[in-house]
Amino acid sequence: MEGGGDPLYMLLTTGGGGIGGGALTAYLLTRLTGKNGNGSSDAVNEMRMVAQKLDHTNELLNELLRAQARTEGLLQNLSHRG
Repeated sequence: MEGGGDPLYMLLTTGGGGIGGGALTAYLLTRLTGKNGNGSSDAVNEMRMVAQKLDHTNELLNELLRAQARTEGLLQNLSHRG
């Protein structure tokens, strides 16, 4: 992933995409920085955890999409034989 370990970059690039993801990212950033001071280490750590969870979720979704594509390919092969 580009941007190294920068939690802000990770949060912005993995925020779910689209308008909803941007709104979620903006909400989280304002909530975290407002609660813990402007950019305190607690806020940074919390943003890192959120970014890691979003990355993990994206990995799982990609794995699911690959499995679905394999299943569809198998089903198409079976339907062509029958």
